[in-house]
Amino acid sequence: MAKILIVDDSPLILAFLEEALRSWGHEVFRASDGYSVVPTFNKCNPDLIMLDYNMPASSGLEVYERIRTLYAGQRIPIIFLSATSRFELEMVIPFSEFVRCCDKPVDLEGLRTNINEMLVAAGIALPPASGAP
Repeated sequence: MAKILIVDDSPLILAFLEEALRSWGHEVFRASDGYSVVPTFNKCNPDLIMLDYNMPASSGLEVYERIRTLYAGQRIPIIFLSATSRFELEMVIPFSEFVRCCDKPVDLEGLRTNINEMLVAAGIALPPASGAP
């Protein structure tokens, strides 16, 4: 079971993603804004972060940069969730094996694939197969 931190300002998206992730066997933690990410991160020490790119006050990019600075040396997989065009995101985010993007609205099957691939790359054991995407 992986520990996954979801960061999104939409209560509906948080609830939707939490339900899916729990059904796939993951332990889920939530943050509803960029300011609560660090305290929540310190509390749960997540294996993967799902991060809304467009949030008020503290954007997903600002949160990403803060995480990379505070936790340098840790290779924490991050999946940006965004309705912004992939081309625009590629101009500001260094996508890699540990940084990816999933479009909103979220395709659960694609999200599950991304999560599983990133957890395996990070050396995190996947939960037993359960729950339909």
